[in-house]
Amino acid sequence: MILGIYTATTTAQEGKVADKRRQFDLEQATEFRQQAICDKFLDDIYKLEKDGYLNEEKNPWAFANARFRAAHRQWDAICKADILQFLKENQLIGRKPNIKNRAVKKVDNIIHLNDLNFDNISLTSPTGSLNSLNLEYVVFDQVSMINARFSFVNLRETSFSHSRLNNVKFSDSSLAYASFDSTELDGTDFGNTNMIGVEFSNIDLCTTTLTEIQLQQIVFTNSILPNSSICGQEKTTSTPSMITISTTEALSTSQSIFPNIPANARWVQNGTTVAGGHGQGNVTNQLNYPFSLFIGDDQTMVIADYWNHRIMQWKMGDMNGQVVAGGHDQGNRLDQLNRPTGVMIDRETDSLIICDQWNQRVVQWSRRSGTTQGEILINDITCFGLAMDDQRYLYISDSGENAVTRYQLGNNSGTIVAGGYGEGADLEQFNWPRYLFVDRQQAVYVSDYYNHRVMKWNKGAKEGIVVAGGQGQGNASTQLYRPTGLFVDTLGTIYVGDETNDRVMRWSQGAKEGTVIVGGNGQGAAANQLYTPTGLSFDRHGNLYVADYENHRVQRFSIE
Repeated sequence: MILGIYTATTTAQEGKVADKRRQFDLEQATEFRQQAICDKFLDDIYKLEKDGYLNEEKNPWAFANARFRAAHRQWDAICKADILQFLKENQLIGRKPNIKNRAVKKVDNIIHLNDLNFDNISLTSPTGSLNSLNLEYVVFDQVSMINARFSFVNLRETSFSHSRLNNVKFSDSSLAYASFDSTELDGTDFGNTNMIGVEFSNIDLCTTTLTEIQLQQIVFTNSILPNSSICGQEKTTSTPSMITISTTEALSTSQSIFPNIPANARWVQNGTTVAGGHGQGNVTNQLNYPFSLFIGDDQTMVIADYWNHRIMQWKMGDMNGQVVAGGHDQGNRLDQLNRPTGVMIDRETDSLIICDQWNQRVVQWSRRSGTTQGEILINDITCFGLAMDDQRYLYISDSGENAVTRYQLGNNSGTIVAGGYGEGADLEQFNWPRYLFVDRQQAVYVSDYYNHRVMKWNKGAKEGIVVAGGQGQGNASTQLYRPTGLFVDTLGTIYVGDETNDRVMRWSQGAKEGTVIVGGNGQGAAANQLYTPTGLSFDRHGNLYVADYENHRVQRFSIE
């Protein structure tokens, strides 16, 4: 028996030694491979330079060749630094050539073009094949391309940043999954170009030509659409790349995700649990009656974890969340929360703004590492939901006063912009307003909980308009039963959580009845069921996220 124990112990020790040896060998092999890749690239570039292939007049684009694209993702930080130093010393990067009034017939394998002038250039493929003129993955940064022409060009996953593309014509090209950030597109015509997955950020598209199909393919963030009501208003440009308009209609800085969801969009009916779902509890993979949620620019999700008196942050794909506010038991200290109902991310200050309902206050918590407590923004308010407009005015649904009040950050005195005429069912009244949404025109949408309706108050209005429900409580397509989470897309379509009916409804602009988009399959915990849905949100791709209150989870329903 003793011999057996000794043998087992020896075998275990030998196994540990062997594992360490294998790990060491793997690390050595990885290091040697990195060095080999790095050395091979430098050797290739040296030979090209020696042979005159990198001469700017002979071949201005040769430096950014396919070897670079294939290899650079595999380099470690040390190798990348060595290569950048080598390229700079040999003046192979950092040049600013001017290619003006020329026609370029074939330009292959460009990586990163910075501060170039391509005015009046014509980029065409001699064969009509996209592969013959392949600008895939190219980064155009601060580039001028006024009056340029793209014909049969592969621009898949290219990036145009802080550039001028005024009066550019695209035809029979592919811009799939490309991105345009802070780029001028005045008079630009995208023709019949493939625009699937394209992202426009901080763009004025008033004079840009896009088809109806293209508009449905694109993801818009902080952008003015061609049919926007503010098109035609006076605007100025402070720099060649940054678009500014009058201060009454500034570009969004806070509610930054406005996905362009097609009117006939459908969602997968079986949801995927992306937070919680491990029963009711207070460990980091659990939630305890989540009330609301907010999706940030980077797909990070923050959740008001009601009965745990905390705000949880969940990064997509993570099994566990992280406590980012509260979590120190129920209380009214600055490091505590008491049944939070609403939360949002203020991108400009990189902070959380929280409805700390049972403490009757609104608090702000920095998202920076090391933050241990919040600061009070607004006191003595029965806050339930909140939203921020493009001018950084904060809107709070005050359930105690049956009103929505607007605040300027830093000022504890607000202005009532909806309701405020006591509890009731008249058009100027609310009965326990919950969640709200503010659009680009500063119209306020409110889920009027016990009136079983969604109200819209236009800016300056004295009474609201019923835009969903309002036919009494029930489960018919014309009815809601205690509406909760609320979202309005760029087409004016309303998405609302229908709490007691365990479903999420969609109401097209002006529609008299809604349609069920997810849930509605009875109360339960199956993938196609909800149990008291409360908050909801969309990511930039149009995927729907629902706080499934009684199931202690957040469900994602992917757009089809």
